[in-house]
Amino acid sequence: MTPAHKCLQIMPASRVEVSGESCVMAKAFLVAESEILDAAALAAYISPVRKALVAAGGKPAVISSIGGRIISLVGEPLRNMVVSEWESVAKAQAWLASPELGALEPQRAKAYRVIRQFIVESAGE
Repeated sequence: MTPAHKCLQIMPASRVEVSGESCVMAKAFLVAESEILDAAALAAYISPVRKALVAAGGKPAVISSIGGRIISLVGEPLRNMVVSEWESVAKAQAWLASPELGALEPQRAKAYRVIRQFIVESAGE
C-alpha cells in the first residue's frame, strides 16, 4: 500500500498531501467578526457554546480579541474576532449546521451580531 493510500484510509474526508511516508492534513479555521450587543449575555453564552464546539471536535478561541484589542495597520480594523480550529473544512461546516449550535442561536442573538464569518483552509503543516 502506498503512503497516499494509507493517508486516505486514515483521513478520508479531508484534503491530504503526502510527503514521503507522512500524512499532512489541511486544517480549517472558522473566523468570525462580531459586534457585542450584551456583555452579560455573551458571558453566559461562552461556556455552553465552548462545550458544544469541543464536543464537535473543534478547538475554541485559538485567537480571540474579546477582552483584548485589534490594532489596524492598513484599513479598518475588525470589531471583534474569534477563530476556532478544525481538522477540516467539512468538520467546520458540520459544526455550523449542527443542531447543537442551532439550539444556542437564541442566546447568541442576544449576545452578539455576526458581521462576517468565513473558513480559511490551511495549505497543511
